[in-house]
Amino acid sequence: LATVMYGPLVLAGEMGAEKLTSEMFYAKGQRDYDTGPSIEVPIFVVRDNDPNLWIEPAPGRPLAFRTVGVGQPNDVTLVPYHTLFGQRYNVYWRIVREGSQQHRRLLAEQAARQARRARTVDAVEIGIDTSETEHELQGKNMAVGFHNGRNWRHASDGGWILYTMRVLPDVPMILSCTYWGSDTGARTFDVLVDGAKIATQKLDRDKPDEFFEVEYSITAELTRGKEQVAVKFQAHDGHTAGGVFGCEVLKPLQ
Repeated sequence: LATVMYGPLVLAGEMGAEKLTSEMFYAKGQRDYDTGPSIEVPIFVVRDNDPNLWIEPAPGRPLAFRTVGVGQPNDVTLVPYHTLFGQRYNVYWRIVREGSQQHRRLLAEQAARQARRARTVDAVEIGIDTSETEHELQGKNMAVGFHNGRNWRHASDGGWILYTMRVLPDVPMILSCTYWGSDTGARTFDVLVDGAKIATQKLDRDKPDEFFEVEYSITAELTRGKEQVAVKFQAHDGHTAGGVFGCEVLKPLQ
């Protein structure tokens, strides 16, 4: 990782304020921004390590600069760190050499993300206020937290979690859920779509120390004539549902 400086000034990238509310501008604790919507931070893919070859002054803006043709997925404007307020910013950047092994891995990761986006009909950002409100979160005995860079939500003591999610009518769908592979204990729960049980899930150190996904089939019968369904995680008596780290509705692979 590297940071960009102009003389003694540390430069930060302007990352915008999309989906941020004014309440999010004033953090009182280190975890206050965990419930804010996330974004993709660009990576700089360069042919030469000399930043003078791929950073230039931004026209009409004193002490502002712009990367040129190296930002993936987009270039960024860099301004003195102390001048930024009311939007996201980034200070430390991942820089890779074009054609390197890191670059090839980056291209593969980008291709995988693009293929996933093409399949995605709807997705809940777990623990993100705006996304969970949009998906009409309901539940009983719920808790939310943060682990290993991601938010989780679970429902304990036989509780439940419910999201309203978009589907394509009259065709089968895939519900993909992300869990933490070291979770164990009393964590058995049913996964339901509009009240119909599509799976029973038990979490018991399935993939220690890593996240893993489970895909559940949603039949065309459950999407017939519908544009949205209720996805529910119902804990068994005395058990916990989750933690759920991700929840997406996908088109089946062709």
